[in-house]
Formats: sequence, structure tokens, C-alpha cells
Amino acid sequence: MKRMPSKLEIRVGCQYLSPQKGFTFVELMVAMVIGAIVLAGIYTSHSMQQKTYRNESMILNAQQNVRGAMHMVQMDLMMAGYDRSNSRRFGVVSITNINGNSAIRFTADNGTGGNAENGIVDANETIEYSMFDSPDTTQTGVFDLAREVVPPGGADARVLLAEGIEAFAIAYAYDANGDSQLDFVNTNGNTDALGRPIQDAGENVIWAIDTDGDNLLDASLDDNNDGVIDDNDTPGGTSLSVLGLTDDIPVDQIRAMRIWMLARTKGPLLNQRGDQNRSYYIPGRLPYPLTFNDNRARRLLTATVQCRNLGL
Repeated sequence: MKRMPSKLEIRVGCQYLSPQKGFTFVELMVAMVIGAIVLAGIYTSHSMQQKTYRNESMILNAQQNVRGAMHMVQMDLMMAGYDRSNSRRFGVVSITNINGNSAIRFTADNGTGGNAENGIVDANETIEYSMFDSPDTTQTGVFDLAREVVPPGGADARVLLAEGIEAFAIAYAYDANGDSQLDFVNTNGNTDALGRPIQDAGENVIWAIDTDGDNLLDASLDDNNDGVIDDNDTPGGTSLSVLGLTDDIPVDQIRAMRIWMLARTKGPLLNQRGDQNRSYYIPGRLPYPLTFNDNRARRLLTATVQCRNLGL
């Protein structure tokens, strides 16, 4: 005999639904706790991803910053001394020290318009690289790299090239004896039939700097002659004369340059180790090495430029 639905049953289509019990308070609390744990995990993961993205963005910006600056410096220095008319008016003008970093001023006959290749040092053919605290940067007290087109007899007008460059150093290789090769430490004393020194294995090029500001090269950075400039060398270099080398080399004998550029991130890294008691060896800088403990990331870039327009 077919059963009739009770008053508490509801018919849906051809089926009957019986009354169901709801969630208990304990079940609701458990569900809320589980949901809170899941949301906390999602938030933590999102927060970590955001911090990682911020850190990597700052590091990437610092890398791009220093690479772009180094590329610009290299391109300019390769043109130093360009003088198609052979007027002998172009080359390295001065190598100085500004704000504890290297600074270089040079000329090239490659100006714009009708100034190019006319054999005259025109208004846009003198370039200087130096370090200064740019008023345009958001960071105060942090040096930046400047590129300046120096007008003859005019006032200096530095232009910001790269922010957050903490160290900028240049060492110079030269040809003092006019044999069309970079001078090296000739420990074996071998020479060719014309009396020119022969560079044997283990005889390394001299990389020099000006330590007393007289615009003459007077100290070798690789004073242990191992071919590497690092913390095994004397801080600030050793006098060329002490090493038995010709002293006070004029800038017109410079033929190659080695550049060091140290950049830092704009802010400290979040939840990630940056520079913790890490040292960077910047030639000619005192204190030497430079040690940082501020959790900022840094990138040190080096490059060597053969200045073909200066000789060789």
C-alpha cells in the first residue's frame, strides 16, 4: 500500500526529501579555523612573493643601472684621443680623485655638427666622469656617477648618469718606452734583437694610479705581480720606484684602462640576506677593502678598455 507523505516531507519532482539536521556550533568553529588557516597561508605566500618580487626588482635595477653606466663609460673611453686629423690635441687630460673615487677627463674629435674631425677641441669634445651626490636622486648622502660635457673655460655642469654608484675606480696601463706594447714587469729581463722587452709567461702588465694628485702615474696596484688586483696587494698600491719601475708616468702615455664600478640597491632587502660583513675590493680606495653590513645588495662590475685612439 502506497505511503502518503507526511507534513514534514517536501516533494520535489518524484522524490521526497526528509528534514536534515544543520551544522553544530563545534562544526562551524572547526570550519572557521580551517578557513582561517587556509587564508593565512594564502596571505603569507602572497606576502612572500611580493617581498621576493620587490627584492629581485631592486637587484635587477641595480644590475641594469651599473651595466648601463659601464657601457656608456666604455664607449666614451674607447673614443678618447680620437684625432683623425692627427692634430695631437686630443687624449687624456687629467686623472684625479674626487670624493674618494677616480675621475677622468679626456678629449676626442668626434663632436656634433661641423665640430667633428676638425682638429680643434670644441665645446662638446671634452668629457669627464666623476662621482658626486646628485640633487636629483632620492637618496641623500649616496654618491652617483656623473658624465659631464665640459665646455672650454666654462663652468662645470655635471649630469647624472647612474644613481647609487658607491665606488668608481680606474687603473691605467701605459707604454712608457714607446715600443707599442703595454709596459709589464720584465722579471726575466729578456729582450728582442732591437732591445725591446719580451713578455714571458708570468710577466704581468702594470696597472697604475696617481696617488698624490699631480696627474702622473706613480703607484702599481698589482704589487705582488700575480696578475690579479685583490686583497693580497698593498692597499692603495705601491710606488713604481719602490718596485724598481719608472716613476711619474705622464697621462699621454696611457694606452689602456681597467674600470671598477660598485652599485647598490636603493633600499635594504626584505626577509633576505644582503651584504652582511661582505667586502669588495676597489683598487686605490681606502679603507681597503670596503666592508658593508646594511642588508643591501651590491653588484661589482669590472671592464678593461683598450684605448686604440691613444696608441698601440
